[in-house]
Amino acid sequence: MELFDVLSYDLISRAGVTLGNVRTSTSAGGEIRFGYHIPQDFGSDVIRAGAGVSAPVIEGSKSGKTSLGAHVFVSSEVEVVLHDIFLDGNTWQDSPSVDKKPLVADLSLGASFSINMFKLTYRHLFRTEQFAGQEKGHTIGSLTLAVSF
Repeated sequence: MELFDVLSYDLISRAGVTLGNVRTSTSAGGEIRFGYHIPQDFGSDVIRAGAGVSAPVIEGSKSGKTSLGAHVFVSSEVEVVLHDIFLDGNTWQDSPSVDKKPLVADLSLGASFSINMFKLTYRHLFRTEQFAGQEKGHTIGSLTLAVSF
């Protein structure tokens, strides 16, 4: 959606289910992006299980023509964790474990810059506590360079 003929924004929703012996969970969340020439991709979220990097595609990008883009984003996600082998311990035998929290939330803030087939993204993620006795949630920063070809 266009704002001021130069800037635009978009909203991206997502939901997922993970079924496995290491982790079983379900999640839902979304991302809002605001900027100039936002890539037509699946968003900037790369810090999660099974995440891939969306190939950046800037509208009007052609061979021999420079396409610049920049945007900021805010992303959030809520996850219900039924099983996590790293917190619950071994599936088939008794082993050390902790009392996990079944509901975990993430909040991410970041910025992304695109030029032609390159996209550089910085994301700062805040995650709530995952188990009883954990002093505080996690804070993670990531810098990702994506190249589409």
